[in-house]
Amino acid sequence: MVKASGFQAQTLTNIVLVAGQGSTLNASLTVARAVTEMEVKEAPPLLQTTTATVGSEVTGSQFVELPTLGRSFQSLLAILPGVAYVATDAYNFSIGGGGYNSTGASVNPSVYGQRNRSNNYTIDGVPNDQVSYNGIPMYPPPEAIGEMKVESGADSGAYGWSSGATVTLVTKAGTNQYHGDAWEFLQNNALNARSFFLPSVGAFKWNQFGGTFGGPLVIPHLLSKERAWYIYGWYEGARIHRADNFTGLVPTADELEGNFSGEPQLYNPYTSVANPDGSLASRQPFMGNQISSELNSTALLIAKALYPAANLAPGVIPGVNYLNTGADISTYDQWSVRVDHQFGQKDSFYARFTDSRNPQSSIGLPALPSGSTDNFMNIAVSDTHTIGPTALVTVRFGLQRTNPEYFTGGQDVLKAAGMTSSFPPYHGKFDLLPPISVGNYAGIGQGMGSDGPEFLWSWTVDAQKTKGRHTISFGGRVMRNTFFTDCQTGTFEEFTADQTAFGPGTGGALASFLLGLPEAAGRLPGVTFGDYSDMVYSYYAHDSFHVTPKLTLNFGMRWDYAAPMINSIGSSTFMYETGQFLVDVKNPITGAPANIRRGGVAPDYRGYQPRLGVAYSVTPKTVVRSAYGIFSDAFGATGQNDESNHGNWPFAYSQTLGSLNLTTPMAFIQDPFPGPAVPTPTALGLAQGMNYDTSSSRTGYVEEWNFSVQRQLTSSLMLEASYVGSHGLKLPSQIIDNTASTPGTDPYQNRQKWPDFPPYVENNYHENNSRYNGLSFRLDKRASKNLTFLVAFTWQKALDNMDSIGSGVNAARPHDNANPTRFNIRQFWGPAGFDIEKIFNTSYIYEIPLKTQSSLLNAAVAHWTLSGNIAADGGLPYFVFIDGDNENIGSVGRLMEFPNLVGNPYAISQRTPTQWFNTAAYQMPAYGTAGNAGRHALFSDPLLNWDSAFAKRWPFGENRSVEFRGEFFNFLNQHTFAPPASLINDSSFGVVNSTRQNGRQIQFAIKIHY
Repeated sequence: MVKASGFQAQTLTNIVLVAGQGSTLNASLTVARAVTEMEVKEAPPLLQTTTATVGSEVTGSQFVELPTLGRSFQSLLAILPGVAYVATDAYNFSIGGGGYNSTGASVNPSVYGQRNRSNNYTIDGVPNDQVSYNGIPMYPPPEAIGEMKVESGADSGAYGWSSGATVTLVTKAGTNQYHGDAWEFLQNNALNARSFFLPSVGAFKWNQFGGTFGGPLVIPHLLSKERAWYIYGWYEGARIHRADNFTGLVPTADELEGNFSGEPQLYNPYTSVANPDGSLASRQPFMGNQISSELNSTALLIAKALYPAANLAPGVIPGVNYLNTGADISTYDQWSVRVDHQFGQKDSFYARFTDSRNPQSSIGLPALPSGSTDNFMNIAVSDTHTIGPTALVTVRFGLQRTNPEYFTGGQDVLKAAGMTSSFPPYHGKFDLLPPISVGNYAGIGQGMGSDGPEFLWSWTVDAQKTKGRHTISFGGRVMRNTFFTDCQTGTFEEFTADQTAFGPGTGGALASFLLGLPEAAGRLPGVTFGDYSDMVYSYYAHDSFHVTPKLTLNFGMRWDYAAPMINSIGSSTFMYETGQFLVDVKNPITGAPANIRRGGVAPDYRGYQPRLGVAYSVTPKTVVRSAYGIFSDAFGATGQNDESNHGNWPFAYSQTLGSLNLTTPMAFIQDPFPGPAVPTPTALGLAQGMNYDTSSSRTGYVEEWNFSVQRQLTSSLMLEASYVGSHGLKLPSQIIDNTASTPGTDPYQNRQKWPDFPPYVENNYHENNSRYNGLSFRLDKRASKNLTFLVAFTWQKALDNMDSIGSGVNAARPHDNANPTRFNIRQFWGPAGFDIEKIFNTSYIYEIPLKTQSSLLNAAVAHWTLSGNIAADGGLPYFVFIDGDNENIGSVGRLMEFPNLVGNPYAISQRTPTQWFNTAAYQMPAYGTAGNAGRHALFSDPLLNWDSAFAKRWPFGENRSVEFRGEFFNFLNQHTFAPPASLINDSSFGVVNSTRQNGRQIQFAIKIHY
């Protein structure tokens, strides 16, 4: 085998392969497998002497040796410093957090204090990101991954498009010898322990299987070994049948009869007396909390049809009374093929095609079965051309397709309840009960939708030139994104305690529901889908200047521009600043011309991002590094913000009503709207609006800086200490707009700037900031003396207004999102949902050096490997909010208000799952007033978890072996309580009913290596 020349090895190692995404890949993991007669064997150096980028990597051996539940590459992000492995919002949890991986065993984390959804994933130099919801479509099996790098705060202009970490996957390629793997991983309920709150494990069967194969592609009379192409392919499937273990609060038989004795006092809304200003003056209590005389027949029919009977006695699981162990079924198939070839001495080429299909079905409430079908594809084509001895250029094309579709079915309750006139059939043919939220009770509703197909095309050019002491890199990327979406956005009914309350601590959301009295409702007939397209342009230049053998300066500049998304149907919104209704195409109802540019949002060309870094080798074994850079947040939540603007008037006829039935009942569950769903000459509301104001819609950005010291302790051991800081500005989110500017007891319209238009969700509001300071330590031991380990500790503080689209009430319940208004956004400044202040991880791989002269004895005692990961942290943050519009400012069904803080939440003699903190420290403010608590964090139990694995190999022949593995997740069967329910006016306030860990799960595997 001929080694690469000195220039080729050095230059290829430093080549910037991903300009638009910003990842520098190691040539020993790419070119060595792609070039026919070239082998680069140099391992990555322990010390980074030429760059100040803060980063870590996961090697191929760590992927295959460390225990990973679900075999997802994202799981191993948790072993790295600066990583807060926690979901903080609904989209991060269900989609961007691994929802496209059928095993559901991974999370999109926060890295060094940046938003979870701002991470940027690439695979072989092309995007592995779904733009609209930040999902990660492709999850190659560990055996197919050569390396994963995670880099933050880069000093190179090659990094960009997002403000979070760049997570780079390099897949394996074929070599001049045939190699492969085959595997089968098994789990079942007989092996696993139950979680703390579950009475039993429930049925569970997990099969995950697949194989890889690679080598020279030889075709007789066409391709010989001397002129070979190299091929590498893999397949992985999963068949998972598991008990849903859905837990929730459902109405009891007594409650469905109207008997609420023993519960908070209920007041009869039909006895309401209003003050002259419209506020509530008095209500009469229901005697004995019996409301049977006022039950609404429609609400009762829906409740009896869709809610199952309670099957848990009080207190078995705090705060819930129903457990469903019905089956969740996931079927997962993914496959990939890659070819590599060396054209002459100057061109290294590869092409890869990857496909994934993932249908799933689940059943939380038996009457409401749900499911999804996810289809994904990723293509990469690349050629690297060497220009003389000191320059090269890489040209790359990528294509990604994502197409998730989903549904919640069940019987035609809408028609039976007589609600079809209020909520017309979806697309004119599907009767779907709108999503109904009932305080802390399990939500009910039906729906269907799709978030695709979405296509992302990318074209990348990168060039590098070495001249004297300068290594100059420059290039760019152009991307085109097209996205189709349709769902029931804007259709809902919400029930809270307000309609049956009179004074703090009274009323009940279920009682309000059974009386048929919603607090908010919305519907969206008409053309609801969006058909979007946009372009993204990225260009950069970078100079790495080796001032002396010890000192390297890095100077870079990058420019990112994401054009506003264009909806082919048309976009529209209400503009708060002017009170105008804006439409970017001819109005199909009135015929009026467009009054805003196409796409609405003004282009922001200010995406210039300077980078500066310095690396200085104090001694051959000590390096000091520092960097500063600005990173545009053109990715992250921006895509979802842009595409959420569909289904508005005049294309659909959105009606959104809030603060209903606060005095005498006037709107009922069967028909809360004042008129039929017909086209109107003016807008009655918005499904979701869009912020077009140029002062608060510029692309967000983050200033990042770092300082680190690396010290090589031995030939295989390195210690690094890093400080990382950042300041985020103009970060995007959603707010509730056109609310009343101040709380009050009179009709909120009296305090609105635009009282003729209701409150609405406004996307693309860029007035959110963040701050982060973190100190991390990394002790990295490369493989030597049969031992590899990585110890990481991070001490950090992350503050923000919003974690992303919204702010999670707590990380254990990311579907509960809180959104501010433009008037109370300052109250939302506080610890981020990913503000885990102390994080510790130790991962290890130890090959036991035991071998005898007896082959028979070696079959039992030789070739054993122990591996694992020990994780600990300081606890998850959670926040106390009010469910509903207690301030009387107008609501569209989002959480957005605070209680009063009147004591010490930690002043409690003994914490129990039924009262985890001092709930008396919080009080409901008087109706029509704002609470003072603000978004301050409480913290759950600290985590301690140990995942452990052993492996035994039996070699046979040359480079062949059979391996048996046992993996134990939560090996010690610890139970760390998740954050408690934290909505003050819910019956479960302060109650813990879930854990951060499942009970111990055991996984066995057989693997064949050849």
